[in-house]
Amino acid sequence: YMKTLFKEYFYPSETDIKEVWNDSLIVFDTCALLNLYRYTEKTRDDFVNLLESNKERLWIPYQVAMEFLQNKNEVIKSQEKAYDEINRSLEDTFKKVESTFNNYKKHVVLDIEVFKTKIKNFIDNIKKELDKTHSKHPKYDKEDILLEKISSVLENRIGNDFSEDDLNQLYKIGENRYKLQIPPGYKDAKNKNNQGNRHLYGDLIVWKQIIKKALDEKCNIIFVTDDQKEDWWLIEKG
Repeated sequence: YMKTLFKEYFYPSETDIKEVWNDSLIVFDTCALLNLYRYTEKTRDDFVNLLESNKERLWIPYQVAMEFLQNKNEVIKSQEKAYDEINRSLEDTFKKVESTFNNYKKHVVLDIEVFKTKIKNFIDNIKKELDKTHSKHPKYDKEDILLEKISSVLENRIGNDFSEDDLNQLYKIGENRYKLQIPPGYKDAKNKNNQGNRHLYGDLIVWKQIIKKALDEKCNIIFVTDDQKEDWWLIEKG
C-alpha cells in the first residue's frame, strides 16, 4: 500500500526499468534540442543519427517545439559571439600582463621585453587558431541544415497545443504552485517574470503536456532534459 501511495520514493525494479527502455516514448526538452547547435560536428551528427534511428519512439510537446524555434537563433548568435569575446579577453589579458611588466622596466635580472614578446607571440598564435576555427563555423544563420534535419525527424511527432482557456487556467494554477515552490518551473519565476505567462510557466506547460500524452496513450515516458535546476531534480548534498 505504501508503494502505491508513494511510488516515486521507491526505486523501480529491473523489470520496470527494462519495460521503460523497451516501450517508452522518448521526449526531449527544449534545452536538450538546442544543444544540437552547441555540439561539435561529430557529436551533432551522432545525435541526429540516433534520433533518426529511434524516430518512431520520439515525441515532443507543442511548447518544446515552440520554444525551440523561438530560441534557436539566440543560441546560434551566442555561439558565433564566442570568437569576438575570446579575442577581446586575450587582448585584455595581454594589456594587464604588459602593464605589470612595465612596472619593472628597470630590473636587475628580468629582461622585460623578452617576456613581453614571448607572451605576445603566444597570444597571437592563439588568435590565429581562433580565426582558422571561425572559418569552419557552421553558417546556420544563412542555411540551417540542422533545422531541416530536426524538422524531418519530428515530422508528425509534435503534440497539440492547449486551448487558450486551458492555458489561462494553467497560469492560475502555476501562480499558486510557484508561490508554494511546487516543481517544475518555479525557479524561472525570477528570470522570466517579465516575459509573459507563456514563458514564465513554460516548464509547467511542458510537464502538463507530457502528462496528458502519457495518459492519452497509456504509455511510459523517458524525459531527456539538460535543465539542472532543483525544480526538475532532487538535489542532495550538492
